[in-house]
Amino acid sequence: MAAILALDAAVIEEVTADIDGVWIANYNCPGQIVISGKKAAVEEACEKLKAAGAKRAEITSPVFTTVPDTSVARIGTQTVTYGGVEND
Repeated sequence: MAAILALDAAVIEEVTADIDGVWIANYNCPGQIVISGKKAAVEEACEKLKAAGAKRAEITSPVFTTVPDTSVARIGTQTVTYGGVEND
């Protein structure tokens, strides 16, 4: 995932439309849009978006993606993982 800064949403939509495996995950606010997808596709999109004038902010928590992650959180008596809930 990457937060794309300082670029109009229409430009981000146009650039990502031609790249398989990347999509807009969240419209945070005007001038800040999160993209997500396969790592190589996100990197390709970031390179093309940078060439179009964007800046990139790193994201440390994959909250807007449907891509499975090994991240795990403990909530009460359950272990919650991206992609499902497992009971202890």
